[in-house]
Amino acid sequence: AMGQHDDIAKMEEACSIMAQSVSELYSVPLESKKLDLMVRALYTEDAVWSDPITQCTGADSIVANFQSLSLVAGAGKLSVEHASFKRDTPSGHGTLRFCGTAEYRVRLTPFKVSIRQWSTLVFSNDLGKITQHKDEWSVESMVGNIPLVGRVYESLLRPTMGSMCNRILGGYMRMSARRKEVQAIKDAEKEAKSICMSWEEHDTQSTNGTETWTKTDYEEDKGGGGGRANKGRMSD
Repeated sequence: AMGQHDDIAKMEEACSIMAQSVSELYSVPLESKKLDLMVRALYTEDAVWSDPITQCTGADSIVANFQSLSLVAGAGKLSVEHASFKRDTPSGHGTLRFCGTAEYRVRLTPFKVSIRQWSTLVFSNDLGKITQHKDEWSVESMVGNIPLVGRVYESLLRPTMGSMCNRILGGYMRMSARRKEVQAIKDAEKEAKSICMSWEEHDTQSTNGTETWTKTDYEEDKGGGGGRANKGRMSD
């Protein structure tokens, strides 16, 4: 048990170190030469990097992408809060996932932005480098940082979107439930009609024989009262 606990602790520490290494690429300012060396040490030459806005392929493009942060941010960094690693046995790759908060001061303005970010990194088992890197952001944290727009989003747009979804989806669900209810009634009517038709066929076949058995006679005979059968024996 102690050995297993130690292995888990080592894995968590390794995940944290890897995540911290990648998060350093988001630091502003960061010396261009250092950034270039770090990207080529962490990523394969044909690695794919993407986020909700952009996508690039190749180490050179990834370097340029991180350098572009300094065009809009005067200073800032990405702080890692949690990291986990999973080895994908079938493909032989490993996947590192971490979440954190990126905080930047917008260049030439007094404004600061804080963005919640989730990152997924796929490592090559052969090279031990990143082959795929995908960042995902919280829309709320992105829009909320924009002056005036953030207030409009929080006070007007979000509640309105919620109300619209409730009306549209709620109306659809109510209509769907009503259709199911109507269909159930139709099915019940169809079944009742089928039962009545079977009784009519039974009565017709009995009339063509020596005796005429009705539904009432059948129920009386089934109930043990003798019904039609007793009446026949009494007449004999």
